[in-house]
Amino acid sequence: MKTVAAVVTSLLGTATFAHAETLVFAHGFQPAHVVFAHGVEPWIECVAEKGEGRVTFTHFPGGQISTHPAAIDSLNSGVAQVSAVILSYVSEKMPLNGVTLLPDMGNSSVEMVTAYRKALDEGGPLLEEYHQNQLQPILVNLLPPYQFLSGVGVVDTVEKFRNLKASIGGGSQLMMAESMGTSPVYITAADMYVAMQRKTVDGTFLTLASAKPYSLTEVMNAVSANGSFGSGASVISMDKATYDGLAPESRQLLDDCGREAEMALARHGDAENERLKTELAEMGIEVYEFSPETLTEISALMADVADRYVARIEQLGHPGSEALQTYRTALGR
Repeated sequence: MKTVAAVVTSLLGTATFAHAETLVFAHGFQPAHVVFAHGVEPWIECVAEKGEGRVTFTHFPGGQISTHPAAIDSLNSGVAQVSAVILSYVSEKMPLNGVTLLPDMGNSSVEMVTAYRKALDEGGPLLEEYHQNQLQPILVNLLPPYQFLSGVGVVDTVEKFRNLKASIGGGSQLMMAESMGTSPVYITAADMYVAMQRKTVDGTFLTLASAKPYSLTEVMNAVSANGSFGSGASVISMDKATYDGLAPESRQLLDDCGREAEMALARHGDAENERLKTELAEMGIEVYEFSPETLTEISALMADVADRYVARIEQLGHPGSEALQTYRTALGR
């Protein structure tokens, strides 16, 4: 696989189109980040190989000129024409698309990405919210569903969740923790190790892929394997005016490569999730599954989370029910 630098350099040197487009692509991902390595970089390479110089990028990764929280502002102001929008960071501007982060909204990355893409293709409220923010979504990413990483052993029933102290990241996770009967404690992922070590919290809702980078494998002793406690989403997006101003074949190129890369990234995420289950078990961490009965019970509780989330954003004048139903219909629910 070529490096992005090599791709960009080769493109700048070989572009032959009279009206080749060069786009400033700035984001907060480090080159080693899984979303970049298995999603963004393949997208850039696809555009290079299939476009033959039609579209090129001036690339600024790692927050050099635009951080994750500033993505929309950077696109709207012209600092960049392409960036990575992290939905949890822009909930005030894009509350409708926050429905994709709710619990019980899919059981795998492939399932959720497929549903999200279908919902966007329908052109309803989810896509409209991007356009209201002068954005065009190009490549969508939803992480494998969050699990419960426990420092107090197996937590495989709703009763066991009650009265536990659970770390949450804010937003819908607060509602989820409350619905599960746990006591939510807001702690950043970076501070999670110390919090679990000191028993400030009993566990946290995160992806399996977060366990090792944050050294949580040293303080956890059990983890669920088939829960669906929310997800994280990042969407490679373009400034809408810039996108609309491209030649039709250039827009098609970016879109086609985006769809190809997003599914490859989703498949990689799911495969890595399965591999991590085995690795964690080999480390002595108990990897367990909720029974079908418990999953049904949890789903009933999670429905309350979605209802509360929708009610909150509808109070602000947004079509929350329509957005939620659009995504659920795309999921086949």
